[in-house]
Amino acid sequence: MDERIINILNILESDDTLTQRDIAEKSNVGLGTVNSLIRHCVNKGLVKVKKLNSRNIQYLLTPDGMKEITKRSIKYIQKSYQAIVEIQDRVRCIAEDKVGQGKKIVLLSKQDEIYQLAINALHENKFDFQHYEDIEQLPEENEGLFVIYWDPKYCAIEDIGVESMNLFSKK
Repeated sequence: MDERIINILNILESDDTLTQRDIAEKSNVGLGTVNSLIRHCVNKGLVKVKKLNSRNIQYLLTPDGMKEITKRSIKYIQKSYQAIVEIQDRVRCIAEDKVGQGKKIVLLSKQDEIYQLAINALHENKFDFQHYEDIEQLPEENEGLFVIYWDPKYCAIEDIGVESMNLFSKK
């Protein structure tokens, strides 16, 4: 389904008192396009039009409209969950391989959401690790370290002679 239609359905679900002009502003879509998309939604049974008086119309989300929002939300959550599982599996596999080679795992990153996924995977699998937020914090003696990073600003870390891997690299 067209992303613009889903956006309009989401807008209507949160506030059914909006005019087409309001919807156009909230969705960053032209007024004519909103009119056309709402007509399409009405024809598909996703939105119902209720005439309030001679000048005002209310757009109501139908059960089928809510069903479309729900289906899209479920797909998004499933895709996001799969990405989380893949990141954690990747961290686990890298750590297993490198710890098996006698390396010490280092996470080089800010403490962001991906960091949380990485430490969850490491803790769950009982791997010890060190964490540094900046390249300059890495120990001078980096023999035996293996650095896992994901911030693009660290992509040149190989230039300083540290064995490392970008978590999102296919290598």
